[in-house]
Amino acid sequence: MKSIWKGSIGFGLVNIPVKLFSATQQSSLDLDMVESSNMGKIHLRRVNEKPDVK
Repeated sequence: MKSIWKGSIGFGLVNIPVKLFSATQQSSLDLDMVESSNMGKIHLRRVNEKPDVK
């Protein structure tokens, strides 16, 4: 793989060579809340507190 930038970082008398590479990564992480007693999933329900009156 070819670097897109080369340089160095200097700290007084010490120089550290650095190379920059382009990289991408895709990931999807699905986090679910679970009940600790039975490991069941916890769902979020949005409920209207005032029901429709007809």
